Amino acid sequence: MMTMDGYLRLIKSRTPQLALYTFGTITGILIAIAYYVPPSVNTTNIVVAPVVTLFMTLGVFIFNDAMDIQLDRTNKRDSRPLVIGDVKYKQAIRLVVFSNIIALAISLVFFDIGVTIVYVIMLMILGILYSWPAEHALNNVFIIKNLIIALYYMTVIKFGMVVAIDYAVPSFATYLLYVFGAIVFIGSSLNDWRDVVGDRAWGRRTIPVMIGLNKPPNWFPLFQKIWFSLYFVVPAIMAIIILFYH
Repeated sequence: MMTMDGYLRLIKSRTPQLALYTFGTITGILIAIAYYVPPSVNTTNIVVAPVVTLFMTLGVFIFNDAMDIQLDRTNKRDSRPLVIGDVKYKQAIRLVVFSNIIALAISLVFFDIGVTIVYVIMLMILGILYSWPAEHALNNVFIIKNLIIALYYMTVIKFGMVVAIDYAVPSFATYLLYVFGAIVFIGSSLNDWRDVVGDRAWGRRTIPVMIGLNKPPNWFPLFQKIWFSLYFVVPAIMAIIILFYH
């Protein structure tokens, strides 16, 4: 039986991703608030939506870890419990099922069925197809992998916008989503560059592998951290600009 410590280890291993995508939904909420200002904002929804994204994202990424154990070992992802054997595969799958059930249940209680299907169920299905089945997983399709990661981020942002203002999305939101999506697309490609040696050994068709890149230079980790900070900084700046100049 899996202990609470095992669950916490799995969750901790994906803290950056949980923070990123949950913040994405919060960003959508902040942009909606900045554009429409109260009392148009649905207070209950802005509290609940980030929780849904948190559990949904936890399920997606732990499922990916469970499907990529051997690849992650090759890429020396020693911070992941499944890689070093701290947590068993079946235990991780239990957490995936639990997380998805919680996200789906909360969404069905607080949002209408249309929102639940488009922004929760569809993303759950996309998360599964991204990692499974291994021989046909979307994370092994050139460019499609990175487009899906960008689409996921864009969708959780729009999810925040939609539920915050009762499903009325501002017309300019599409342009903002493209900007955010481009940042994440490039960021996911940088992550692939970090793993290029292991991905090439496993026959993965990532962008760095397909264009012939080798192990990244010494300055790369710092650049990657700077780029990752844009995931948080750019949306926050956008929300502030909208608030003061709308």
